[in-house]
Amino acid sequence: MKYLESRLKAVKARNEYILCLEAANAAMQKYFNDDMHELINVRFGMFLALCIVLNSHVCIVMRFDTILYNVLKKLTGSLLCLLHVAKTDN
Repeated sequence: MKYLESRLKAVKARNEYILCLEAANAAMQKYFNDDMHELINVRFGMFLALCIVLNSHVCIVMRFDTILYNVLKKLTGSLLCLLHVAKTDN
Protein backbone atom coordinates (compact mmCIF):
# COMPACT_ATOMS: atom_id res chain seq x y z
CA MET A 1 0.00 0.00 0.00
CA LYS A 2 2.77 2.44 0.93
CA TYR A 3 4.58 1.51 -2.29
CA LEU A 4 1.50 2.32 -4.36
CA GLU A 5 1.04 5.69 -2.61
CA SER A 6 4.70 6.57 -3.15
CA ARG A 7 4.50 5.45 -6.76
CA LEU A 8 1.34 7.55 -7.29
CA LYS A 9 3.05 10.61 -5.77
CA ALA A 10 6.10 10.02 -7.98
CA VAL A 11 3.93 9.70 -11.10
CA LYS A 12 2.04 12.91 -10.17
CA ALA A 13 5.33 14.72 -9.58
CA ARG A 14 6.68 13.41 -12.89
CA ASN A 15 3.55 14.52 -14.73
CA GLU A 16 3.70 17.95 -13.05
CA TYR A 17 7.38 18.22 -14.08
CA ILE A 18 6.56 17.29 -17.68
CA LEU A 19 3.73 19.86 -17.78
CA CYS A 20 6.04 22.56 -16.41
CA LEU A 21 8.72 21.57 -18.90
CA GLU A 22 6.21 21.76 -21.77
CA ALA A 23 5.01 25.17 -20.56
CA ALA A 24 8.58 26.43 -20.34
CA ASN A 25 9.37 25.09 -23.82
CA ALA A 26 6.21 26.70 -25.22
CA ALA A 27 7.14 30.03 -23.64
CA MET A 28 10.68 29.83 -25.05
CA GLN A 29 9.37 28.86 -28.48
CA LYS A 30 6.92 31.80 -28.42
CA TYR A 31 9.72 34.14 -27.37
CA PHE A 32 12.05 33.07 -30.17
CA ASN A 33 9.37 32.72 -32.85
CA ASP A 34 7.17 35.73 -32.10
CA ASP A 35 8.65 38.13 -29.57
CA MET A 36 12.23 38.10 -30.85
CA HIS A 37 11.00 38.58 -34.42
CA GLU A 38 8.89 41.54 -33.30
CA LEU A 39 11.81 43.08 -31.37
CA ILE A 40 14.09 42.79 -34.39
CA ASN A 41 11.45 44.40 -36.62
CA VAL A 42 10.97 47.27 -34.17
CA ARG A 43 14.71 47.84 -33.85
CA PHE A 44 15.18 47.66 -37.63
CA GLY A 45 12.30 50.11 -38.07
CA MET A 46 13.89 52.51 -35.60
CA PHE A 47 17.24 52.14 -37.38
CA LEU A 48 15.61 52.79 -40.74
CA ALA A 49 13.79 55.86 -39.39
CA LEU A 50 17.06 57.17 -37.93
CA CYS A 51 18.79 56.66 -41.28
CA ILE A 52 16.03 58.61 -43.04
CA VAL A 53 16.27 61.46 -40.53
CA LEU A 54 20.07 61.62 -40.79
CA ASN A 55 19.92 61.48 -44.57
CA SER A 56 17.41 64.35 -44.59
CA HIS A 57 19.64 66.34 -42.26
CA VAL A 58 22.67 65.80 -44.50
CA CYS A 59 20.67 66.83 -47.57
CA ILE A 60 19.49 70.01 -45.83
CA VAL A 61 23.02 70.86 -44.70
CA MET A 62 24.38 70.24 -48.21
CA ARG A 63 21.63 72.44 -49.71
CA PHE A 64 22.37 75.16 -47.16
CA ASP A 65 26.08 74.94 -48.01
CA THR A 66 25.27 75.31 -51.71
CA ILE A 67 23.07 78.32 -51.06
CA LEU A 68 25.68 79.88 -48.78
CA TYR A 69 28.40 79.27 -51.39
CA ASN A 70 26.31 80.97 -54.09
CA VAL A 71 25.56 83.95 -51.83
CA LEU A 72 29.22 84.34 -50.91
CA LYS A 73 30.20 84.03 -54.58
CA LYS A 74 27.77 86.82 -55.54
CA LEU A 75 28.92 88.94 -52.61
CA THR A 76 32.56 88.48 -53.62
CA GLY A 77 31.71 89.43 -57.19
CA SER A 78 29.90 92.55 -56.00
CA LEU A 79 32.83 93.52 -53.76
CA LEU A 80 35.28 93.03 -56.62
CA CYS A 81 33.11 95.28 -58.82
CA LEU A 82 33.05 97.92 -56.10
CA LEU A 83 36.84 97.71 -55.74
CA HIS A 84 37.25 98.01 -59.48
CA VAL A 85 34.94 101.07 -59.57
CA ALA A 86 36.82 102.62 -56.63
CA LYS A 87 40.17 102.10 -58.40
CA THR A 88 38.95 103.64 -61.64
CA ASP A 89 37.55 106.66 -59.80
CA ASN A 90 40.95 107.45 -58.23
